[in-house]
Amino acid sequence: MAIDIRTAGTPQEREAALRLLSHRLDPTAQEESVSQTLQSAEQGALSFDFLVVAVEADKVLGASWLVVSEDFTGHIFPPEVIEHEHQQLIWDDLAQHIASLLDDSGCWIGQILLHPDEVTQRQRLDDSPFAYLADLQFMSMSFDDETTAISPPTKSVRLEATSYQEGRNETLFVDVMEQTYEGSLDFPEVNEFRTAEEAFHSHRTHSQIQPHCWQVFYHKRRPAGMLLLSPGQDDHWEITYMGVCGSVRGQGIGHAMLSQAIATAKKQGAQGLSLGVDSRNHYAIKLYEAYGFRVRTACHFYAWFPHDEPEV
Repeated sequence: MAIDIRTAGTPQEREAALRLLSHRLDPTAQEESVSQTLQSAEQGALSFDFLVVAVEADKVLGASWLVVSEDFTGHIFPPEVIEHEHQQLIWDDLAQHIASLLDDSGCWIGQILLHPDEVTQRQRLDDSPFAYLADLQFMSMSFDDETTAISPPTKSVRLEATSYQEGRNETLFVDVMEQTYEGSLDFPEVNEFRTAEEAFHSHRTHSQIQPHCWQVFYHKRRPAGMLLLSPGQDDHWEITYMGVCGSVRGQGIGHAMLSQAIATAKKQGAQGLSLGVDSRNHYAIKLYEAYGFRVRTACHFYAWFPHDEPEV
């Protein structure tokens, strides 16, 4: 009997798909995840327009899901397929279908964050249209951790700062973000596919904006870098973006901005800081470790760029 790859069209197909995509959770967590997702969809917070299933004789054999955010970033749940004689072919068909949907969705990127334990999924993704870029490392520090050794530089750099004013100085922030892209080691492939203006809009979309915590820094009256600091989870604040302008790297700017981030977060009552960084960005990781950040978890970052024009 033929296997049909299609959008999940009935409540039964949607629930079966969600259970497949969350099958690695323990039963209690899975029930909660499926229930909350269905409720969010009913409230209009999520869309099942790109929830895809593989069906044979009314049985859901596999599923994959493309979730499109407001900034047209495509977040993908990679295919999950039950035991079947054509399991690999079903997986491939679902992946190709999701890639086709990405091309038609208006998304600038489709991204997959894969836990390192998912070995089989990684093997399949390595043979799929999705390109592995690097590991995304999640680092954090706690201000009350007395065992954390902090090693700031012996010489400090004096910086001046301008805070974000919505509707008044966005051009400044976009221009400085563009300057921080020069020679950046933090997922440089991604910067080829969206402008600094689009990236800044993405931060505005996904972050809780605290204008006095979003700052452009100057060194000797020249733009030197940018820091976006926002409330996070569990009383930790998040460094959603920190970048040093390419022309002034190696002068201690990053140290000075990170010191400012810690001081600001403490002033706001935070218990610590967290961030994400490209595993290839050894300079940034060394800086964060000097201030007590440690890697808490990591995931493999895969991407598909619709209409793949620049070279990845």
